Amino acid sequence: MDNAKYKSVAVPNQVHKVLKHLAHLEGRTMGGQMSHIVREYNAAVRGRGIEYVHTGGNTEAFGKHLERIKTVDSTVSSD
Repeated sequence: MDNAKYKSVAVPNQVHKVLKHLAHLEGRTMGGQMSHIVREYNAAVRGRGIEYVHTGGNTEAFGKHLERIKTVDSTVSSD
């Protein structure tokens, strides 16, 4: 691995399962999914809100997205 470009990150097994499942659902690599999550978080912290980033301000679509994440988390938790 090129340490100038990539770093490894240790996460609990449960977080790894959720991350892997979300990455699969959204057609990303796990690294791509982590990058996506960080970008959404940064946008939320800067005041634009995750719904702005993810759905272009469509809060109904964002609610559906949150439900999907909750479903993934509960599905992966039962494994």
